[in-house]
Amino acid sequence: MASRAAVWLGASVRFTKLGRAKARARAAGAFALAAALAFICSGCWDAIDIDSRQFFSVVGLDPPSGGDPDGVALSMLASIPTLGQPSPGSSVGGGEPRPPRVLMEEGRFIEEATAILRGRMEGVMDLSTMAYIAVGPGLSPEATMGALTTGAFTQFGPLTPRVFATENQAFELLSAPLKGDKTLHDFINSIRAQSRLGAGYAHHMPELWKALVTLINRSGDMLLPIINLTPEKDGIEVAGAAVYDGAKRVGKLNSEESMLAFFVSERVTQGGTMIFDFEGRQLMVRISSVRTKVRAKRGAQGMPEFTADMVVRGSLLDSGDYRVPLVERGLITRVQTALEEEMVRKLEALLAKLRGLNSDAFRLYQAVRTAMPDLSREEFKEMYPSVKMEFKVKVGLVRAGILR
Repeated sequence: MASRAAVWLGASVRFTKLGRAKARARAAGAFALAAALAFICSGCWDAIDIDSRQFFSVVGLDPPSGGDPDGVALSMLASIPTLGQPSPGSSVGGGEPRPPRVLMEEGRFIEEATAILRGRMEGVMDLSTMAYIAVGPGLSPEATMGALTTGAFTQFGPLTPRVFATENQAFELLSAPLKGDKTLHDFINSIRAQSRLGAGYAHHMPELWKALVTLINRSGDMLLPIINLTPEKDGIEVAGAAVYDGAKRVGKLNSEESMLAFFVSERVTQGGTMIFDFEGRQLMVRISSVRTKVRAKRGAQGMPEFTADMVVRGSLLDSGDYRVPLVERGLITRVQTALEEEMVRKLEALLAKLRGLNSDAFRLYQAVRTAMPDLSREEFKEMYPSVKMEFKVKVGLVRAGILR
């Protein structure tokens, strides 16, 4: 018995040593492979010196000056406008901000404009850092659809740039010398980051792939936040949302309407800030989350009828010199009821406005596809001005001070 134990122990020791040796060999092999891959893949950048590349962060789309309905004017904002030199607006050097480096070209299609730009650039065009696409006013539906499609299928171009609209010319927006040493890209990032604490909709800029899916699948119509230059032309501001019918811009919503529209169209949102009337005062609510469920059913004469169930969670902020008591729950309940009724009234008015624009910005057809699969998009659009929709809003509030 003892001899068997000794044999087993010796075998275990041998196998343990063998396992450790194999583990060391695997680790050495993995390190060698990683080093080899790093050496081989470095040629991807060495083939064309990275210093000769020109990166772009924002792309703008405008109608061409010649009036070609299918043409497009393409503007491209360089990611590094100072080309490695100290920023004049920063603490180094001082002086006025230098105008950003923007390239612009026109073409019958965006492919032609891009090809012309590539033919006269001082560096190699690199779109891998593209973060935003600005759609200017007056761009035809065909040009809008073609430009977004080309952007989505451009080699080495990302599918995730955020798409927004502007009431300025996109070239003017990209070319404006903004105050400080921040770029347009930085300003938009800041607005989106703080959106849910304020306007509540700027952070819902759709990604390129999502905007294109909406246009191609036709499950609804696009709703794009609007970014404009300030009156002084040295900054930007969010100014509502552009409403589309297909790829055609047909109207504009103000800030509060835009927030409510995104509550319905996005189904799940992070909210924003809303001011409403209550017993002779104006109260402020910071909405933290909104969940909306839209259901459709076949109504009289085959007309679709909709119900939107909206659950809202938020904090009641102190407004001016008015402080909501912490212990009076009955008052909070009355405030919740007042806000629910106010939101229902505003949502009904907003739906009437969208029906007048023939825009399915609420994405109601997405619900119709499940409940009434035999109803085509064209048939739904014919019925859309007369559809009925019931809004049910349930609000849950907690009391919070302005500094909490």
